[in-house]
Amino acid sequence: MANTNSNLYSELSYENIADIMRSALGRTVQVSYEIVSGGLFNTTYKVSVGDESYILRVGPVHEELLMDYEHDLMKTEAAVLKMVADIGVPTSEVVVCDTSRRIIPRDYMIIKFIDSLVLAGAQIPDEDRKEIQRDLGRYIRMMHETEMESFGRATDVLSGVHADSFADSILREISDISSKALDSGCFTPEQREYIMQTAEMTRPALMSVKKPVLCHGDLWDGNVLICNEDGKWKFAALIDLDRAYFGDPAFDLGNPWAINDEFLEGYGVSRDFLEEREMKLRRSISELVYFLIEAYVWKSQYNGPDASANASRIVLEKCDAIRAIAEGSESR
Repeated sequence: MANTNSNLYSELSYENIADIMRSALGRTVQVSYEIVSGGLFNTTYKVSVGDESYILRVGPVHEELLMDYEHDLMKTEAAVLKMVADIGVPTSEVVVCDTSRRIIPRDYMIIKFIDSLVLAGAQIPDEDRKEIQRDLGRYIRMMHETEMESFGRATDVLSGVHADSFADSILREISDISSKALDSGCFTPEQREYIMQTAEMTRPALMSVKKPVLCHGDLWDGNVLICNEDGKWKFAALIDLDRAYFGDPAFDLGNPWAINDEFLEGYGVSRDFLEEREMKLRRSISELVYFLIEAYVWKSQYNGPDASANASRIVLEKCDAIRAIAEGSESR
């Protein structure tokens, strides 16, 4: 079911969708469509034209609620999808990315439909799921072996906004998001200051990152598609790369929803590696970013105050944990 309570959600009319598909395909078409569930940021449809099916993703309304890097995400995703496909990672194939706003006053993207299921919530055998997680680890490792030229969110870098270091890019993002979270009531001024002071304590560890690499930036089972081949469920595609980050592998490895033993096996590292002090600091500050985002978006964008309050609580707990690591006082 689509998140119709989201402040960013707004459906199109039949005429809007027909106009979009006519422009994309270069001919007058009869379309049928249905809302696709799962996404929170975009309004998404499966659109059928004759025997062909497509996914139409339409950008949000109330853009004043967006975080700084969330502007121009469609254009960003089109560019990053090409990067990912070029290195051999199965992903979405873009038909059209239109940010002109001539047909509708929102950005939109049309991608080829993949006959598949989302891994999140899929009822599949455990062994199939484990192998898919191993494949995910292998593909993310391929991305992390792809060096980029500048640090920062892909949206920023591709629009000409560069950071001199991973530290500068991630601390600037924490400042931006925590400021918005403060304005929306997620934190008090004192708590926001505590967050910023904590983040600054990780700067030495962040400065050790010398080369930016391609990170997904939003890893979770909802962004993995699977398909059934001869009775076995397999990895089909890695999707939703609009929040890609040009930074440290720790930005993905610090994701609290994606990392498990099978992923690490496919990726090729041990849990001991993740627990080394400097890596742990870089992972922890990345995890802090994810929960800061959760706190803000559930409060201001997705209309989920309880989820926001829970994420805000976790942010402050993560700050305590980061300080313990930085000061060498964490419990063993």
